[in-house]
Amino acid sequence: MDMEKRDLILGEDCAWFDRTPNSADAGLRQCLTSDGIPLVDKHWSGWGGETFIIVALTRRTVSLEELQPPRDYLDPAAGGFAGVSWDEMASERACPQKAGRECRMRAATSDRLSTAHSALEGVFGYRLK
Repeated sequence: MDMEKRDLILGEDCAWFDRTPNSADAGLRQCLTSDGIPLVDKHWSGWGGETFIIVALTRRTVSLEELQPPRDYLDPAAGGFAGVSWDEMASERACPQKAGRECRMRAATSDRLSTAHSALEGVFGYRLK
């Protein structure tokens, strides 16, 4: 909820928002730039509180390479699919029709991973092997 209060922090304008309106025993207020960067976070509860204030802010162009997740994050082995390639996960060989619940769950997860992988391929323009 906009608190209709403004500040200038490190040369950046920000507006104060109550992120937990109507909360009786805890809360979060933030001073956000027009593009949503929190410059100040004020957390509090019945046991006390903390305030975090940004100490530096650099605005610059960010390349797509900097946005790519580490390759290991997209490795099927990270999701428990050790020794299985993307192609195998997408095929029926990874989970036969008569397989048990665990294999069906694994196949459903592989479908989600494959969808995520395809989306990332399209956004970041690279291919996993």
